[in-house]
Amino acid sequence: MAILSWAFLAFLTSCSSDNSVQPADGLDPDLIGTWVYEGTDVVDVMVLGMTNFMLSEGVSPDRVREAVSEFRAFMDALITPPSHTIRFNADGSTEDNYGNRGTWRVEGNILIEGDGTRSTYFIDGDNLTFIYPAEYFVEPILEDDNLPNKAVIVLQDIFNEDTNIRLFFKRKG
Repeated sequence: MAILSWAFLAFLTSCSSDNSVQPADGLDPDLIGTWVYEGTDVVDVMVLGMTNFMLSEGVSPDRVREAVSEFRAFMDALITPPSHTIRFNADGSTEDNYGNRGTWRVEGNILIEGDGTRSTYFIDGDNLTFIYPAEYFVEPILEDDNLPNKAVIVLQDIFNEDTNIRLFFKRKG
């Protein structure tokens, strides 16, 4: 689980400038600036998937509630939002507070990172939400040859093709 938890943050290592600069074509002026990571809904997504999986396997509702409670406590202790900022520059470059650099552009409400990674994004005032298909985070985990077959089945069931993960940011004032 620790690998999965931090895999969500791996994408964050690609992102820099000033809102007063006119952006290049293909860039959203509302996205330009510095954004601070606030959290993710991955635990809620996992709980929903686990609940559905366990119920489909015949686990009693009482045991499901107990397992969900234990899982939430475990994840709350494991996941602490890191101090992470992304800066989107008006020239299409990005950087983060770890020194990672990249590029970005948009098509509609789709952010396209320099490596081709695509995510839907929405800006509501000072709040930014990225939405990634869960497979973006789960596929690298499933490629681990040491992962037991049962774990692969559970992960594929929890994170099916309709599952999305949201990452939340707040504009740095």
